[in-house]
Amino acid sequence: MKQKRGIAGLIIAVVLAALAWSCGGADSFRILGTIEGLGTQNLQVVYFGDGAVRTMRSTAVDGKFSIEGRSRDYTVVDVFTSTRSLVATFIVKNGDHIECKLELNNPVAKEIKGSKPAVELMRWIGENEQTLSAGQGNAVNEAVRKYIGANSENVVSSVLLTRYFDARGREREADSLLRSISQKARIGWLTDGFRDGLVYNVDSGLPRLADSLWFVGTENRRIYADPGTRRATLLYFTSPDRTRQSGNDNLLCRTADEYKKDKRAAFFEIDDINGDAEGWQQTVKTDSLPWERVWNPAVSSTMALPSRPWVIVADSLGQIQYSGQDLNGAVNKVRLLCL
Repeated sequence: MKQKRGIAGLIIAVVLAALAWSCGGADSFRILGTIEGLGTQNLQVVYFGDGAVRTMRSTAVDGKFSIEGRSRDYTVVDVFTSTRSLVATFIVKNGDHIECKLELNNPVAKEIKGSKPAVELMRWIGENEQTLSAGQGNAVNEAVRKYIGANSENVVSSVLLTRYFDARGREREADSLLRSISQKARIGWLTDGFRDGLVYNVDSGLPRLADSLWFVGTENRRIYADPGTRRATLLYFTSPDRTRQSGNDNLLCRTADEYKKDKRAAFFEIDDINGDAEGWQQTVKTDSLPWERVWNPAVSSTMALPSRPWVIVADSLGQIQYSGQDLNGAVNKVRLLCL
């Protein structure tokens, strides 16, 4: 009798474990998939969860992979091949379990099941695949506008606006769309980063830095660049593949050292990293720069800047006092603000 009870208990435990797996577990999310044409190689996974950027590797064997992560709120998970090619993007949070079949070099899942937002995002990508691949900015923007107009309560709207809407020259419209998305449908770190990005273009009618402006630093630290804490804040936007330029670096070093002790000014170098967060973290560990070298998960697609490099200087009220490519001019503005 005891043996029968023991077997029955074991069966129940196995069933409960299977149910927990199928639901993703309360304290994690899971993505199971097959990528046709991939073979066996390491995948890189990047997402922002619970206040920090998370990077991890998942080994795909014969194209089959399994990803487990943690995020109490909705987050966007990007999956890259070993050559940094984007395979797919998912919306998930703890408790979600996604199963999918993908093709290499095709952003649309052949099959996907799981949470409604993940399925809905993939459906939208599939419906607009030709427009997206052709780079038809106006048509993509129209598709995003249409979706948000009909789904302002859906978290997918936050992802479409921040990932696919081209805000360059359309900052007012982007701001209006963001305001139309309900608070409960916003993904905090993503929509905050997008909103902060809109204020950089001085022609947008929003010529100030947001008080909530934040970046990711070494060891995935979240760093706030609140302009109200300094007389001047200098933001130096660069690209991830830039080589160190001795002239610019020396000028910034001298200026940063000049104001480092009394903290009258803050200096940030913002990189546009494109997926290789882990490699970037290793690179900046060896920096001996007197300023913070940072990035923001939403920077690449939302910073409405004409080009890179680009320099912005703001005063203690967040008002932009300089915006352009002349580093000497930006440094002179910092010195005037710090008098």
